[in-house]
Amino acid sequence: MRLTRREQFLSIGLAGAIALWIMYAFLVTPTLARLKTLRRVVPEKTIALKEIKDKSDQYLDLSRKLEKLQHQIASQPKDFVPVRFLENLIEQCRLSDHITSLETQSQSLDDNYSESTVTIELNNVTLKKLVHFLSSLRSATSLLQIKNLNISKNPTEPHLLNSTIGISQLLTTR
Repeated sequence: MRLTRREQFLSIGLAGAIALWIMYAFLVTPTLARLKTLRRVVPEKTIALKEIKDKSDQYLDLSRKLEKLQHQIASQPKDFVPVRFLENLIEQCRLSDHITSLETQSQSLDDNYSESTVTIELNNVTLKKLVHFLSSLRSATSLLQIKNLNISKNPTEPHLLNSTIGISQLLTTR
């Protein structure tokens, strides 16, 4: 069977149209759908990546701070006793007459660290003496921190203060 020239052109045109339709169906449509998906997903992933980078930076910063703190705790003088230091500091600040109690407490935090806490109650002390005492705590050769501080006016003498100060020190148990 021999096709006429017109039928040949029609067959070639139909074959070309089918080829174009197949290319559109199997190449262009999936590519366009993928591009649409990528345009939506890439900004979301970029934001997520930025958040992960920020969290990573925070983690590294905290890790460096933890290493520094661990080094400071390990390098504290072994013979440092917070109670003795605080008693001497109280005498230097002339607060001996104002102490109503001085209590020591130790607590294990985990296998490697413990915390020693000294609670000092001061009555009838001036603001100036209290501030001087608190600022003098920085002179410690060990890591001391004020864990809690409660200040109230003396009910009988309003220009004087009553205070409870909790001072703690981290120690290695190894």
